[in-house]
Amino acid sequence: MARFGLLALVAWASSCGGRTLEIAREKSGPAAVVAPAPAPRAPPPVDATVLGPESLPALTAPTPWNPEADVDRAGILAEGAEGSGEIVLTFDDGPAAETTLEVLRILDAHKVKGAFFLTGRRLAGDGVVSEMNRGVARAIVAAGHTIGNHALDHLAVNRKDAAWNAFQIEESARLISEATAQPVHYFRPPYGKVGPAAQQLLAARRDELVMWTIDAQDTKETDPERLTRRLIAQIVFAGQGVVLLHDLRGSSVRALSLLLDWLERHPRDPATGTGYGVVDLPTYLAHAAARPWPYATRLQLYHAREKQHALERPRRPRRAPALAAAS
Repeated sequence: MARFGLLALVAWASSCGGRTLEIAREKSGPAAVVAPAPAPRAPPPVDATVLGPESLPALTAPTPWNPEADVDRAGILAEGAEGSGEIVLTFDDGPAAETTLEVLRILDAHKVKGAFFLTGRRLAGDGVVSEMNRGVARAIVAAGHTIGNHALDHLAVNRKDAAWNAFQIEESARLISEATAQPVHYFRPPYGKVGPAAQQLLAARRDELVMWTIDAQDTKETDPERLTRRLIAQIVFAGQGVVLLHDLRGSSVRALSLLLDWLERHPRDPATGTGYGVVDLPTYLAHAAARPWPYATRLQLYHAREKQHALERPRRPRRAPALAAAS
């Protein structure tokens, strides 16, 4: 099957079997109003929009900031540079033509970059869906976003069996690289679990172990507004962080749009040290390594933040003691 570019994928997906690219607005309560789907369209000419691996710019492997793939070090790096107000947007479990393409559209509209941690199995095979997913992976790279590895089958790489861990990590990296013609050296462990055998392999591969800090639990919650409120609350508490969303879910896509609207209303002001700015993953990690927090673990940092917020929280005035009854 011919390989279509981003525009061709959108048009083709909208006409395949009567399916549309409408994002399902998953909400609790009354159903949200969804605009009617456009009429099916034929794909544009392939020679005008073809996007194959050979058309993408070659990227070099980054030098890892955490060369030993240490979990505590990865956690502190995920907390960002001290007091930076920087936000990085990350997306797990994709790609999926319908929802990931909408994420790309939203990021482009807000002129920000994200990081996509791809599950290798979604790129394997000769079927229509796999071919579309490979096209989406190429579209991610072509748009200037970061790609990462999220294991072949989205299974935790914390087993003692080194060969099994290697298969999950390296086979997924191979499939992603074949689809995009790019090296893949960012790895996010499914469920945040990574064992010693996998750590050794990641260190040998010179992969950057990437964790997250802002998580609205969007695999369990389907209300976009509730998801957005959770994300905002965590961002305000931490002051910055790595946002985790899943680009397979329509509710998460909608929450992304709402979050970016909120972030644009609260831009970073270097003079006052308030507000937030969205940066790409490589920039975020470089700044985190250059200006780290003075804590060895994320738990220590969390307790320090709790104490700081307690000091800043306005105290309720103490109630005056009741006056003794006149005798």
